[in-house]
Amino acid sequence: MIYIKSIEIENFQSHKYSKLDLSENLNVIVGPSDNGKSAIIRALKWCLFNEPKGSEFIRFDSNYCRVTLTLSDGVKIIRERTKTKNSYRLIKNGEESVFEGFGNDIPLEILEAHRIRKIKIDKDNDLCLNLSEQLEGPFLLSQPNSFKSKAIGKIVGLNIIDEAIKDINKDINLIQSDSKVIKDNLSEINKKIDSLSYVNELERYIIKKEKILNQLKEKVDLLDKIKKHYETLNQLNIEITEEKKIIEKLKLIENYDLNLLEKKMSDFIKLKNIDCNITLINNDILKQQEIIQKTTNIDVANLHITKLVELIQKYVVLYQIKEKTIVLNDEIKLNEKIELNTRNVSVINEIVQKIDHILIKYNQIIDKYNKYNACMMSIAKGNEYMRKFDKIDKLSDTINYIEEKILKFKNILAYGENYNAIKKEIIDLSLDYKRCNVEISNFINSYKSILKDINVCPVCGSEVDESRIDKILSIIEEE
Repeated sequence: MIYIKSIEIENFQSHKYSKLDLSENLNVIVGPSDNGKSAIIRALKWCLFNEPKGSEFIRFDSNYCRVTLTLSDGVKIIRERTKTKNSYRLIKNGEESVFEGFGNDIPLEILEAHRIRKIKIDKDNDLCLNLSEQLEGPFLLSQPNSFKSKAIGKIVGLNIIDEAIKDINKDINLIQSDSKVIKDNLSEINKKIDSLSYVNELERYIIKKEKILNQLKEKVDLLDKIKKHYETLNQLNIEITEEKKIIEKLKLIENYDLNLLEKKMSDFIKLKNIDCNITLINNDILKQQEIIQKTTNIDVANLHITKLVELIQKYVVLYQIKEKTIVLNDEIKLNEKIELNTRNVSVINEIVQKIDHILIKYNQIIDKYNKYNACMMSIAKGNEYMRKFDKIDKLSDTINYIEEKILKFKNILAYGENYNAIKKEIIDLSLDYKRCNVEISNFINSYKSILKDINVCPVCGSEVDESRIDKILSIIEEE
């Protein structure tokens, strides 16, 4: 066991320097009044508990004070104060530690060194078991019974049970209060649920109306498609009208044989080429005649004669061709008339292609016209069906009413979930309540066992028997 071996006091109140060697047992300081007995106790408290505060206890005409405690294990605790400095010094195993700036607290190392602490009785009172003041009465006898009970309970550890009982009672009160609130809420929720018994019927009504709305949306979509097809059909009718005009303009072409026309055109082109060749030959003959007239050389003349003979032969051939050309002139004139009447022959192929394209479109139009007739029949059916919804304007009010009911239904579902959560919480609180009752019963049994062991009333300090113990426990249970 560690105890204070000696105390040295320097410049503390009336003590300039004092040293006291203490016993490991009980130490009593006696002497005449005003000789510094109380100052020794104050010096001890100042060093052990950092009390009192301030620097007024420094001896007059001194600028510091110091208290040194030497413990039985060789540890020294030095408490020192000047006008500007406030410190603890701890000398342990030859090593010194200095503590400053601790304020109203005590350094933990100092507390662990001397191990002397006050016992906290309650928030307003504490008890020092190691020191007793001057003129202080016998231990606890001058204190009220409630303080005695608290102090003894604190000393022997019964305060733990008291605190546990207080906490349990507090928890029980909270649980009972919460349970009451939950029961009230549960009752209110049950009333709301009863008042909303029509929700299932409303749900079926909502599902039915949703089906009607979906059917209505499908009909509206079908109507939009029909309108689009109708617009397309109108556009096709316009195109058909334009193509018919083109066909009317091209009816004259049907009176001509296209193959004969192509053959005549080919013959005309050939005759044109032959006429050009004849003109070239005539020009060549004139040039050869000029050469013969200007030539005096016989050989050259013979050569030219030979060429002339050849040219004559060619001329004969060309003359025959010319005869044929005369025969063909009538045909050419006929072709010219045909050409005059068919100036648009160069675009006939394009027109034919357009006609083919028009025929394809015409077939497509016929198909779309058939679809149009089918759509018109569907529109007629749709109109007949839509007449069944003459009161569709009132549907928005019905939808709003349904949405309100849906919102209420969702709230009811939320209430149901809250109800289940509250019900579960009530079950948990009931289990906690039962567990607390079991713990209280265990604490009471432990308390009863402790009272039987010590046979002393914690309040008045008198001896107690079995009947008084039962009475004390009954009072605790009632509380």
